[in-house]
This record gives sequence, structure tokens and C-alpha cells, in this order.
Amino acid sequence: MSTLRALSLSLMVAAACAVAPWPAAAQYQPMLKFEPTQPTSAQPVVAQISGYHSSAGYRMATDPKVTVAGQAITIELVALPPGGMAAQVMTPFTVAVPVGTLPVGSYTATVKLSIQNLPVPPQLGAASLKVVAP
Repeated sequence: MSTLRALSLSLMVAAACAVAPWPAAAQYQPMLKFEPTQPTSAQPVVAQISGYHSSAGYRMATDPKVTVAGQAITIELVALPPGGMAAQVMTPFTVAVPVGTLPVGSYTATVKLSIQNLPVPPQLGAASLKVVAP
């Protein structure tokens, strides 16, 4: 094997090892969509957040926090790490988070994830939402 090829392989392995301890939710951009897709100010909004955990042992806490401040919506999720041994397989998750009714306007929603005892990037994704008059 050439020196350049060995170096490239070493760098790829090092990069993979650097992010391997993070849950996959932190490694892959989650999908954030709203239901209904164009709500009226009289309809309750639900944020559907999906992504992947890197272990079958991770699970989401059941109490996501939703904050609406002006035109900004922040959704904070908490992932609970495995309590013991768990299969290291990509495990999909989907969380339905009730946002409630919103006044007419354009909003930017941000999803943040905290994982007990692990430092990870706080923001996982963002999306826009427009609420119209009934």
C-alpha cells in the first residue's frame, strides 16, 4: 500500500473514531417537519422530529421543552443513554412534540438535543413555519 493511501485511510479511521462515541442523532441532521404543514392560527401545531441513535439503548426522555419567544420556537430534547450493554446499531427515532397554537406569522424553529453526560453540539436542526389566518 502506498504511503499516501495509508495516510488517507488513517485519517478516515481517525475521523470516524472521533464521532463514533456521539449518538447518531448528533452525527446526522434530523428531519424536522410540522403538522399541519401550513397551519392557521386556530390549529394546534405538532413538530415531528426524526433522526437516528447510534445504539439501540438510547431513548428520548418523555418531556421535551418547547419555548416560543416572538418568532422563534426552540424545542429541547433529552436523550437518555443506555443503562448497560446495548447493540451498537443505527436505531431510528421519531418524536412528536406539541407546539400548540401560534399567532399569524413566520417562525423559525430550532431543535436542540442534550444527552446526559456527553458534550454534543447543542443545535441539531432548524426549519421554518408560516402560520396563516383561518
